Amino acid sequence: MKRFFVYLFGLLLAFAVVGVWRAGSVPAVTADSLPVAAGAPGDELPQTPESGQPYGNPVSFDRNGLPAAYADAVEVYCRTGVFPDGADAWEIPGSVSYAVCDVDGDGRDELILKNEHAAMAGMVERIYDYDAETQTFHQQFSGFPALTYYENGVILEDWSHNQGLSGDGLWPYNLHQYQPDSDEYLCAASVDGWSKELAEHSPDWGDFPAGIDADGNGFIYFILTGDWSWSNYGRPVDDAEYESWLAAYLDGADKLEISYQTLEIETVYPNAAG
Repeated sequence: MKRFFVYLFGLLLAFAVVGVWRAGSVPAVTADSLPVAAGAPGDELPQTPESGQPYGNPVSFDRNGLPAAYADAVEVYCRTGVFPDGADAWEIPGSVSYAVCDVDGDGRDELILKNEHAAMAGMVERIYDYDAETQTFHQQFSGFPALTYYENGVILEDWSHNQGLSGDGLWPYNLHQYQPDSDEYLCAASVDGWSKELAEHSPDWGDFPAGIDADGNGFIYFILTGDWSWSNYGRPVDDAEYESWLAAYLDGADKLEISYQTLEIETVYPNAAG
């Protein structure tokens, strides 16, 4: 029994040490320590050479031409891995692409941050709107960094994987549409497909629906809305109905060409042995 209590005490002590180490390795983000979340531009950043914590050093970052709050937001993310709204990515990115432009058509420039040089689960592209009165950033969108922007506030977001039955006929995607009332993007639908050439039968969906394939090209689409699942994949449609559905969202809008700037980031370990 004595050995059991000694073991239990040692286990609890180990957890306490790990907790202290983790708390020290990722400083708490507060309004005082994170200027882009709620403080004033130019406040001290959480990770600095003096803090003793590892921090990111953005290489060749030119703040000229960027609004101060936007430049601060980019620098904080590069240095600490903390996003403009205070959300923590829990790692310092190896590189970051950013852009400042009006992507939703509301007349204000948004800040786009893209991290595509990470493990698949860590790849992300986020859009932030800035409120100059409250000096805060609001996240409008977060998704996998394979996006096509349109001038009317529509975003097509490719899925990170394509392991279904669409083959080369379609890379599945999510369609998002900007909502002015909430100042956010709403996922209106997801789109997948089925190539008869790839498989004539699916364990989930049965035989290829030849009756739906009116043009006989061996390909049909799934427009997925609501709470869909692999076993409840909605009603398949042929090319003409799919193209009509998509055209209604795009409404003739042109694609937006986003001019990204990419920063390579060195991680600095102040306490590392020289």
